[in-house]
Amino acid sequence: MILTLLTHQWKSFIRSRNSGRSIVLQIVLGFFILYFLAIAVFLGISLSSILKEAFPKQDIVKIFCGFILYYFSFDIILRFMLQDLPTLTVQAYLLQNIKKSSLVGFLNIRSLVSFFNALPLILFIPFSATEIAHQYSSVI
Repeated sequence: MILTLLTHQWKSFIRSRNSGRSIVLQIVLGFFILYFLAIAVFLGISLSSILKEAFPKQDIVKIFCGFILYYFSFDIILRFMLQDLPTLTVQAYLLQNIKKSSLVGFLNIRSLVSFFNALPLILFIPFSATEIAHQYSSVI
C-alpha cells in the first residue's frame, strides 16, 4: 500500500499543471542541497582544526559536545520553519477504505527521506572519523 501511495504522489507531481516549472525548481533545489552537503562534509573534516585554533590547550571532544546542544536547537528551529509536512497529501485518502496504519507508515517513510535528517550525519561522521583517527594515531 505504501508503494501505491508513493506512485500516486509521483504521478500527481508529473501530471500537475505546473510540472515544467516544478521540475526546474526541483533541479535547482537539488543543486543547492548538493552544495550545502559538500560544505557540511568540508566543515565536518576541518572542524577539529577549527576548534583547535579557537580553543587551544582544551579537549576538542568536550568543546564539540558543548556546541552540539546549540546545533540541535538551531536544527529544530530550521525544521520547524523550512520542512514541509506531507499531511496535506494524505487528506484525500482518509475517506477511502485504507488502513490508517498504512497512511501513518507512508507519512513516516516520506518524512524520513529529508535533507534535515542527512545533515547531522554528514557533519558529525567526518568529524568523528578524523578525531578518532587523531586520537588513535597519538596512542600509537
